[in-house]
Amino acid sequence: MTIPLEDYEDLLAHEKTCPFCIHSEHILHAIAEDEYASLSLAQAPYTENHLLIAPIRHRKALLDITHDEEESMWNLVRRGTKLLYTLGHHGVSVLLRDGDTVGKSEAHFHIHLIPDRVLETPGATIHRLVLSHDVFMQKTNAIKKLL
Repeated sequence: MTIPLEDYEDLLAHEKTCPFCIHSEHILHAIAEDEYASLSLAQAPYTENHLLIAPIRHRKALLDITHDEEESMWNLVRRGTKLLYTLGHHGVSVLLRDGDTVGKSEAHFHIHLIPDRVLETPGATIHRLVLSHDVFMQKTNAIKKLL
């Protein structure tokens, strides 16, 4: 069942489990994945075509991931960056979310690929809207066709 949500804080309030840890959801929503990590469209994007890379297994921090997970994630960073340039973007900010501080909403290590955006200064907040399930799946499927 999809709950219609408009606001990122509403999405977080409805989360019962770590969204990165539900492997069936990774398979359904992944643009690309292997046994160690997945690349997906952000459901609450900072910008158009904002991508996320996360290890499949729950890892709280960068120092918790294995060598295989690290290699997989950086390969997906390269693939995602190439995809964003293919989509017509002119630059990509790479943002690592590590630990359970630094403004991170999920205690699962992940990497953001944020096209065409200068990242905000520390402490700044960004109001993020959540894509509807239908829009999210349409965008995900359209991007998958480019790989």
